[in-house]
Amino acid sequence: MVVLTTNAAMYNALKRRFEVDGMHEMSWYRDRLSLIRKLMHSQVDLLIIDVSACEDVDVLMHWRDLHRLNHLPILLVNLTAESGHWLSALSSKDDVAWGMVPQEVYMRAHRLVDHAPTRDLQQLAIGGYTLDRGSQQVRIDMDTIKLTEREFKLAWMLFSHAGLTVKRDTLAEMIWGKELALAAHSLGQYICQLKHKLHLVGTHGVVLRSVYGVGYRIEPVSNVEMRKGRARGDRHRDREIAEEVRNATASVAEKKCRASK
Repeated sequence: MVVLTTNAAMYNALKRRFEVDGMHEMSWYRDRLSLIRKLMHSQVDLLIIDVSACEDVDVLMHWRDLHRLNHLPILLVNLTAESGHWLSALSSKDDVAWGMVPQEVYMRAHRLVDHAPTRDLQQLAIGGYTLDRGSQQVRIDMDTIKLTEREFKLAWMLFSHAGLTVKRDTLAEMIWGKELALAAHSLGQYICQLKHKLHLVGTHGVVLRSVYGVGYRIEPVSNVEMRKGRARGDRHRDREIAEEVRNATASVAEKKCRASK
C-alpha cells in the first residue's frame, strides 16, 4: 500500500503500526505526480491519502477511473470539518478516517483491502458515440474506431467530463504522468489525432472545443450544429475526392506521355 502525505511523523506512525503484522509493505510519496508514476507501473492494494497534504483529491479519483483501477480502494485520513467536502468524491469502495489514529487507519485499511472489488469494464455514451473500455474502441453510430491505449485514455477523460473544460496540465499529469512543460507537444498532437479520427466536429452530436490557454472540452451539440458539421464534413470529403481525381488524372497523363516516347 502507498501513502500520500508530506507529514513524516504521520507516515512513520502508520508504518510502525502496519509492520506489526508484516502483511503489507508501505511506500511513502510526498507529491501527487510521483504517486501517479508509482501507480502506473506497480500493483498497489490500497491508497492512503492525507487530505491535509492533497488539495485535489478528486483528481486522483478521476485518475483511478481513467486507468481502470476501479479495484484500488482509497482511504482518506486527517479529515476535518473544512475538508469534509471531499466525501462526495468517494465511491462505495472507499472510506475515511476523521483525524489520524494509527489503529483506526489500520482497521479501516484492512477492511478495504479484504472487500476490494475486482476490475470492471465500463461504457460511456454521448451523442452518437459509445466508448468501450474493454476493447478500447469507440463506436460512432454504426462504425467502430480502434484507438491506441493513450488515445483512448484521452478520449475517456474528455468524454467523462462532457460539458466541462479539462485543463491541459491535468491531462498531462493523468495520461502522461508528466508536467505540462514536458508533455505539451504530445498532448497537442494527440488532440489533433483524436479530433480527426473521431470526427469531433459536430457531425455525430459531439464537438471537441479548445479553450485557449486552459484546456479542452467535449460538448454535445444541437441538431442545427450537427447539420452544419455534416456540411463541413461533406465539403472536406468533396475536396479529398477532387484531389484524388486530380492525382489519378495526372498519373494517367504521365503514363501516356511515357508510353508515347
